[in-house]
Amino acid sequence: MRLLTKTEIDLVAGGWGSSDQPQDITVWGSSWNYDWYDPSYYTYEIGNGGGGGEPEPEPEPEPEPTPCVEASPDGLSLTDINRAALIASNAIASFNDETYEYGVIIYSLGGTIMTTSVFTQNSTDSIDWNAGIAEIPNGAEIVGIVHNHPDISGINDRIPSPTSMGGQDWLAYDALMNWSGSTRGITVDPNMLMYIYSNEDHKTHVYDKTDKNTTTTSCSLQ
Repeated sequence: MRLLTKTEIDLVAGGWGSSDQPQDITVWGSSWNYDWYDPSYYTYEIGNGGGGGEPEPEPEPEPEPTPCVEASPDGLSLTDINRAALIASNAIASFNDETYEYGVIIYSLGGTIMTTSVFTQNSTDSIDWNAGIAEIPNGAEIVGIVHNHPDISGINDRIPSPTSMGGQDWLAYDALMNWSGSTRGITVDPNMLMYIYSNEDHKTHVYDKTDKNTTTTSCSLQ
């Protein structure tokens, strides 16, 4: 498996139709309009660049088993989703992840697992998931979200930020669930997974919907 580029994703999706844009997407209090979206402004392609011909493909990283997952998207391979999350985590780690939060959305289209590019709003503690949604083709299903936590002293950065402590991770998760299907036929799997890449231990921990009240670090992909 390899991650598709933005151009390839557009080809798979059949391009944008005249009825597909512009339209507003509102997710947990933020509004985003296709009219002024420029992916190059704050998104980053996952993969190798440079000139001099095609680079040699690197071996795909293999995730460790994740027996901690109790609920995962039906009909899809958990290993494939985990593999996409691990690739996304490695891409996030190549940026200034000790300072800012970055995000990637994992989705399924026709049974194939794909991801968006890495995106950020250069915030130390939040992600605008609308930037990733804009890259997702019509009719796809969101099956996972990946973002990083910069290491903050005195806090367990390996777990989703608890709502009881003012954290936004589970609020964002629920908002994305409630948004499902509101535009372009995109849906969200009821067992969507959340992945946290932590600078505390440089590992990617996976959480499912049964973990909303957890204060315990889950298993990791590395």
